[in-house]
Amino acid sequence: MLKRDSILGEQLRIAFALALSLSFGFYCLDWFNAARFAAGRPFTDIGMGWETAIALRPGWVWVYFLYFPVCFLPLFLPEVRRDIAVFRRTALGYAVQFVVAGFFFFLIPLRMARPELTSSTLSLAALQWVYAIDPGFNIFPSLHVANTAFLACMAWKFRGRLAGLCLWTICLLISVSAMLVKQHYFWDIPSGLLLGAAGYRLAFASAVGDLLAHTGAAKNALQVRPESFESGEVGRARLRVEKT
Repeated sequence: MLKRDSILGEQLRIAFALALSLSFGFYCLDWFNAARFAAGRPFTDIGMGWETAIALRPGWVWVYFLYFPVCFLPLFLPEVRRDIAVFRRTALGYAVQFVVAGFFFFLIPLRMARPELTSSTLSLAALQWVYAIDPGFNIFPSLHVANTAFLACMAWKFRGRLAGLCLWTICLLISVSAMLVKQHYFWDIPSGLLLGAAGYRLAFASAVGDLLAHTGAAKNALQVRPESFESGEVGRARLRVEKT
């Protein structure tokens, strides 16, 4: 088993690299698509007629914000913190979701039609901030839904049915909120669920996940401590000293 300091070092490197690259990539694509739209590139609106009848509910933005603390849930799972193999699988699951979604964002230009916000309530101010940092082009599939579904699968696996049901409930609420605050269309939701489930499957139930999880295990198993070469007398003397 890797020493705790080695595990922590690898976890910090992976977490920093993921947070930086995935966040940077997501917003670069969002603003790149915004620039393409401004330049006259046609973007498809996949909204259905009945969705226009759904009234804007600014108060649901606070439910939408649940996504951000939920994303840090793996940090509170002992299995993720203590087992580098589980940590690697978790990182793989996140990476797969963002990379696959990125291809869709780039290759299938879509745009979310949003209402004009004129009032100045706290909820509307929060929603205006969301609209300002996210121009509304990276919508299919919904990464909010995909990431939450992925974590719901993890919670079910490691914490049991009750924890899994709680996370799936949060996933449902975030899905509803995404439509009520006009961040996503209906088809973004099931596509996000499928992406999250596929990411979990690849990370925790595939040969790819197994290979990544145990990378370095053979190397670690071959590491021999210097004291292993000590003679029997020296080794027994050291043991007696350590006991005293």
